[in-house]
Amino acid sequence: MASRLTRLAGIAAAVGALVTATAPMAAAEPHLVDQDVVNATVAIKTVLTAQMLIPDPDGGKAAWTSPVDIPMLCQGFFVDDKSSIATTTGCMSRSTKTLRRQIIRATAKGTFSDADVDRTTDIANDAGWTVRANEANPDSLYERKVWVKQVSQSATITDWAPALVVKVEDWVLGASSNALIRLSEPKTGLPFLRLAPTPPEIGQKITVFGLPDETITTTNPMPEPSGKAGTVVARPVSDKGVTQTQFSPQLSSGDLGGPALNERGEVVGIVNNFQPASSSDASANTVSDIPGLRAFLTQNGVNLADPTKGSGSPFGLIAAVVGGLVGLLLLGLIVMMVLRSKRKPAMAGPQFGAPPFGNAPGGPQPFGPQPQFPQQPPAPQGPPPQAYPQQGAPHPQQQPFPPPQGPQGGVNPNRPPGQ
Repeated sequence: MASRLTRLAGIAAAVGALVTATAPMAAAEPHLVDQDVVNATVAIKTVLTAQMLIPDPDGGKAAWTSPVDIPMLCQGFFVDDKSSIATTTGCMSRSTKTLRRQIIRATAKGTFSDADVDRTTDIANDAGWTVRANEANPDSLYERKVWVKQVSQSATITDWAPALVVKVEDWVLGASSNALIRLSEPKTGLPFLRLAPTPPEIGQKITVFGLPDETITTTNPMPEPSGKAGTVVARPVSDKGVTQTQFSPQLSSGDLGGPALNERGEVVGIVNNFQPASSSDASANTVSDIPGLRAFLTQNGVNLADPTKGSGSPFGLIAAVVGGLVGLLLLGLIVMMVLRSKRKPAMAGPQFGAPPFGNAPGGPQPFGPQPQFPQQPPAPQGPPPQAYPQQGAPHPQQQPFPPPQGPQGGVNPNRPPGQ
């Protein structure tokens, strides 16, 4: 079979060297990875199996290649508590032209150069070589199997778990290209993200979460996704009549199928196309339109959570907590101000009438404001206790009240009481 492909490749005219411009990827604004987004994100491993009918260049009988497995690693995220996972069509399928190329490359088993693969693929696409899943499924383009697992270090699904394909929209450039899968054995209590009720506006900040390119393998453990912050640059309407959101920064294949979130932590779309790093044009970096995504999920049995009740990611949770704390603080300040305004200060000035502890009228009065409660009574000014010990007079400190005070000029200690 490989020799037949080699002869077919030789029929095509030689193609000039393919010059690939290499340019460094534009640096994305760094963004901290939100843990709830990480917990709700899953890696998706899809394997497409197909075979292709190769004609004999000498006019003999055409022959089928052996079935070829075409693996893909992508990502998605939970959108409800029923194990429903949203992703993009590019994570679930490949076009017929792409399948032909992959089958040719796998069948040639490394004997073809990239140029040979390109020339033979052009021949196959021009001639319309037939592609099918296998002999048992001749009417299907491929056989598809899907597995998922969480990428969080505290994941519940740590091994590849089989998933069922619920619905995949046809991949057409400028179309919405949404896909929905579910765990074959649904689990409860899994974290999920909430969808925004409306699309983002031009200039609005969004963050895209995706797997780094080096994780497009099946290694375990798999690194967690990273965040790339940017802004919405345009919202064009395609020739298919679908509105899409174009945004910066430069993305990569690891971002395909990842969520784009606004500053409230709500999903505003799924990354369904990206511009290669060799290009500085960000117009091809697009996410699906949120009204179309909401309608697609709802029509296929997803009960979307109400975004007005908070976000499933900590962006919304943090905003709610901070907002609540600020509200409580303001309420406390208002209550304190009201209480202070109702509290009357103590009246200052001299007290009129007889002092409560028998100070002589006309005696010296204390200056300035005095407390509401009586002070400690002053020491008695009468004769010392030893002047009348025979009367058993108590010590001044033992008296419950001080003795009456003498005239204003003072008391003669040598004059007995009553004289």
